[in-house]
Amino acid sequence: MIFAIPTDTCFWLGCSFYDEKWYLEIYKLKNRDKNKQLSVVVKDFKELEDISNLNISQINFLKKYPYPFTVLASVKENFILPVFLNKNIYSKIAFRVWEKCISKDILEKIDFPIFLTSANISWETEIYSSQEIDKIFKNKKIIVFPKNINKIPTSNIFEFIWETTEIQFYRKNY
Repeated sequence: MIFAIPTDTCFWLGCSFYDEKWYLEIYKLKNRDKNKQLSVVVKDFKELEDISNLNISQINFLKKYPYPFTVLASVKENFILPVFLNKNIYSKIAFRVWEKCISKDILEKIDFPIFLTSANISWETEIYSSQEIDKIFKNKKIIVFPKNINKIPTSNIFEFIWETTEIQFYRKNY
């Protein structure tokens, strides 16, 4: 199943981390380049620590980071990526953390981790209301969590430099 959820920045389309059918469907719906990965949202910082190779200092930095963020990190060797993922594209994962980006009322309705990407068609503007979702994706099998959200900039995207808390930005909006 694909769902459209309001986040801290805009509406996003998502599906289970292990569901190849809906993962591929998101690419079709968005007309998204297959070589561009989807973000992965983990439930909390504990799950981020369990899955990624980020160290405790980096996790603590992220807990205090004041802006919406997407952090690039590799996964631990013992974490098994879904077999349908292109390992070259997903050599590093673009992680977001639920408790920083999605409202608490949605938590119980979703099993983490999940794939998420902005709900707009690729290269078009972001979507900020469930009405826009319904209009753009009408007659599609998408579960929409209704809500309107304020228009704010998209997340900063960065990765840590080595084992430090110094960051290298790929997109900086704050």
